[in-house]
Amino acid sequence: MRQIGGTLPYISPSLSILRSPDRYHSHSALAYFSLHLRSLLVIRLSFGLETVDSEMRKTMKKQVPLKWYSQANKILNTYNVEASNSVMIGLPGETRTTIKKTLDFLENDPYVKQANFAIAVPYPGTEFHTIAAAGKQGMELLTDDFSEYRRYGTSVTNVGDLTANDLVELQNEGFVSIYSKPHRWGHVIKKNGWFGGFLMMIRVLRIILQKNLKIIKNVKFTSTQTRPKEFV
Repeated sequence: MRQIGGTLPYISPSLSILRSPDRYHSHSALAYFSLHLRSLLVIRLSFGLETVDSEMRKTMKKQVPLKWYSQANKILNTYNVEASNSVMIGLPGETRTTIKKTLDFLENDPYVKQANFAIAVPYPGTEFHTIAAAGKQGMELLTDDFSEYRRYGTSVTNVGDLTANDLVELQNEGFVSIYSKPHRWGHVIKKNGWFGGFLMMIRVLRIILQKNLKIIKNVKFTSTQTRPKEFV
């Protein structure tokens, strides 16, 4: 990292932009940095956005203003360096509202082309595991089986009013909200190829179909339960 940073004499001697895009306080500085990354064959940078909720960001010690994430995505797009935005749902203090705020930010930002929606995992030895194991801050740890500690398609915690199943559904909702937008399809194909892009679109359509079928099933069940009894 230092060796790469040393080739950028007019900026920072490190790649701290990976965690702090606000360190470069002008468009020209970040553009210069992005251009040199491309010349060094760096093809992708990932930003740890995690959440846009201000209170949760304070707890996580995330001090980078949101506008810099958008600006960083815009400039990296210009210089053909992939920008991936990592989100983590299910952290202490999480609610359906805080997750919706994060999804809305990513869905509507025109410069965000890629995002990863992971479910927070309380790995042993972390502060998060200590909180979850103790049942603090609304967390409930559901299992100590480490083989189930995965970030996608499953959750080992409940948080507040959100169950593990709720978190999985919201993860899927986030995936659809990003990759169902046509202006992002080109970036998906560029990263994954035509076949990979096709598979991702199939996944989006499958999630949408499953959600609609669930809604229809619930409506039918409700109408059956509320149907008045016929008089004999």
